[in-house]
Amino acid sequence: MLSPRRTVALIAATALVGWAGGASARPRRFHRHQKDAEGEVTNHYSDRGAKPAKVALPQLTLRSRSLMGKDGATTVEISTAPFDVDAAPLGNISRVRIDAIDPNARGKDDDKNDRKRFHKEYEHLRQGGYVSFKYTELPHGQALRIAAQGKGAVHREEVEGVLFDQVRYRPDLAVRDMAVPPTAAPYTAVFMSATVIERMGEVGASADCVTLVDGAQVDISRNVWVAANGVVTCNMAASFAPGKHTVTMRVQNVRPGDYDDSNNELSASIDVHTALSYFAEASEHTSNVVQSQDCYMTSSSTTPEKHTGSDTKQTDQSRTVNGSVPLALAMPFSVSFSDSSGGRTLSHSQLSIDKPDLQPVAVDDPTQWTDQNSYSQDDGNGTVVTIMRYSNSNTNVGSTTVSFQMNATEVSYHSDNWCKNSPAFQCAGGEFSLPSDSTSGSGPTVQLANDYTVDLTLNDGTAYSAHAQAPLTVSVAGPTTTGSCFNRRFPGTDGTVGKMCNSTTVTNTTKDGTVSQ
Repeated sequence: MLSPRRTVALIAATALVGWAGGASARPRRFHRHQKDAEGEVTNHYSDRGAKPAKVALPQLTLRSRSLMGKDGATTVEISTAPFDVDAAPLGNISRVRIDAIDPNARGKDDDKNDRKRFHKEYEHLRQGGYVSFKYTELPHGQALRIAAQGKGAVHREEVEGVLFDQVRYRPDLAVRDMAVPPTAAPYTAVFMSATVIERMGEVGASADCVTLVDGAQVDISRNVWVAANGVVTCNMAASFAPGKHTVTMRVQNVRPGDYDDSNNELSASIDVHTALSYFAEASEHTSNVVQSQDCYMTSSSTTPEKHTGSDTKQTDQSRTVNGSVPLALAMPFSVSFSDSSGGRTLSHSQLSIDKPDLQPVAVDDPTQWTDQNSYSQDDGNGTVVTIMRYSNSNTNVGSTTVSFQMNATEVSYHSDNWCKNSPAFQCAGGEFSLPSDSTSGSGPTVQLANDYTVDLTLNDGTAYSAHAQAPLTVSVAGPTTTGSCFNRRFPGTDGTVGKMCNSTTVTNTTKDGTVSQ
């Protein structure tokens, strides 16, 4: 039995910190870890979850953890170094006693009762600064008292410490879902991601996120930390040869071991071809504000003696179209583009560029391309066209991309003013409207309907074309009316108190949608 005279005890906290967000919260991105002098990580995005029991002694620090796997077996580990780090355990642990205890029990016969529950002793150990023992008879949640004796270096006196631990589930990391595009261009970087969650909610874990293409590893993110009940996004990238491929996202090398490794990976298919890939997006927001002011000379008036009204309508419209072919088009080539909505051609559409004058520019990625050429056209009315041509003279790999961006804002205004013949009011009657005023070109003279259609062609003798149509989601907020009336005595009257009423009605309409391939 270990002597209590030189025993230092540490009671490990057993309460787990709850997480209100759960799996629906925004996933965390993985990051590199910083470690303290002993090698323990200090900069986790979240430290949620139970930690190993720990007791600091004069010559060394002892740690323990007791984790249960899916098979019901519990591994009890004692170490002189932090767990799951590169630091090697120091010295030697020579003696260990493990007792199941009732943390709520009181009295002098605790030791005898503990022996009846569960009791193990190990002496003359020569395994170094780390020992582990596996048991099948310990239930989840069982409290343990672990007494250990050891020394941190040769020729030092042995010290003894007591740790209070608890049997907890191992972390269970699972790949919940993955984002892999269904199609991609050959030999170009494809960015993918996987969502990794911890399911047991007691202990966090570190692991490696691995991407495999047709069974071969192509990318890895090491030492990804997932807190207890945590959610982490692993981002990966790969390039593909033409054809259909299977992409697998796997979480492996889980530390401190995985509760269930059957849910550690997911797979998806990707079709890599030379067709024109595209992304198109259209959005429009219209705000209609109707304001009025009515003046009544007397409180009993039912018809205003003066009325001032205005109707202001502002429309902001944005359309974006990107297209790409996985090869450097032969020079010269042409680009044509048009878009429509509800069967009507939209403003600043019907663009055609024959033999664009591409100019050499600095290569963005010298590891992938040897040559890069650029063309840009800005009409000053909110429409910008950009063409990029990439090529690698060593591998004959290339890519050609084109981007169209159309933005415009239009404001129209109508005023309705009149007053009766009265000395209290000096105003001229009648209505007037201001022509549309735009902060970008002539404004969106054609508004979006309930769909958005794009036609795009790149032609270098071979035509690469796309015809795409996206439904637009339409949402309307309003009309919402606010207003008030207050008494007022108007000048030039006989002193009778009248009233003034103000009213504002706002309606907001939003339309947006995307389509891609």
